[in-house]
Order: sequence, then C-alpha cells, then structure tokens
Amino acid sequence: MKMIIHYSAVAILMLLLTSTWGQAGYYVAKAHLAQHLIAQAWEQQLNHGEIVAPWSWADTYPIAKLTLDDGYPLYVLAGANNRNLAFGPVLLTSDITSPNIAIAAHNDSHFASLEHVAVGDTIRLEFEDMRKVYQVEHIRIIDQHDVHILSQYAGQQVTLITCYPFETEMSSTDLRYVVQGSLVNY
Repeated sequence: MKMIIHYSAVAILMLLLTSTWGQAGYYVAKAHLAQHLIAQAWEQQLNHGEIVAPWSWADTYPIAKLTLDDGYPLYVLAGANNRNLAFGPVLLTSDITSPNIAIAAHNDSHFASLEHVAVGDTIRLEFEDMRKVYQVEHIRIIDQHDVHILSQYAGQQVTLITCYPFETEMSSTDLRYVVQGSLVNY
C-alpha cells in the first residue's frame, strides 16, 4: 500500500511538472525522481545483499554510489544504454575492479555539476563491498570518438564523461567533457 501511494505521488508530481515546464521539465523531473527510487533500492541492496530493481519494470539496478565534492550523492546504474542513462549515471566499465572505472551521465541532469569540478577535487565511489576515493587530476574536452580515455593506465582511476558544451540548446554534440581522477584511498 505504501509503495502504491508513493508511485501515485510521483506520478502526480511528474504530471504537474510536465504541464508547467513542458517536455524538458519532464526529463529533468524524471531524472531526479528516479534517483530517489534508485537510492531506496541501493539501501535495500546493502541491507539484504541481493540485487534490487528500483521500480518493477526496471532491467537495471544500482551498482555504485558516486559523490563529488558538492556532497550530493548520485546512484550509478548497471547497464550502459540510453534507457538507463535517462534515469541516472551508468557504469561503462564491465568490471568494477577495472583499473579505469568509467561512468557516463547527461550534462543537463546528473552530471550538470561536472562543469564546476576542479583539479584537486575529490570523487568518492562506493560499491557494496568497497569504497574508493579519487583526486581529480585531468579535465579534458575530447571528440566522442576519442576512446583512448577508456584505456587502462598504470594506476587506478575513475573517468566521468558527459556531453559538452553545458547549457546548450543542441541535443546532440560530438564533444565530451571528461573528468579523470587517480586513486588516493582504498
């Protein structure tokens, strides 16, 4: 019963936001409301040790919790595809023990704050059984086809990727904004 009321409240809020802001508002509202449901699934996973879908029809689950210096946690989804990207950051790396953990998200919702990240800032990444802390060392703007940033380097690092430029009317761009940090604490 509690879950039905919760979904009804979310649906009503989304309807109000859609009518007020139009389609753009709907997408932003969906992205932020989804993070609330994903956070609940993450907590259930930590408490019960089993994968939990954030909503009944989801074919994904939270795989990590990402926190930038601004302190606002983002929940990363397993399964790098456009459908999942609409709800939150997605893990591009197939293995969480990879030396280069890559995560992508939209620049008009979940990774909008990447524009304000600076060299020296901290990135915290929490998986069910491990926590890693990285320090930002590089910020780059690259072509979307420049996949060398996903290469494995000598050290442990995290790579955060979003479209560039920020706050543009274009829905598609060939440029990517890349923030990379090196592991400082494990």
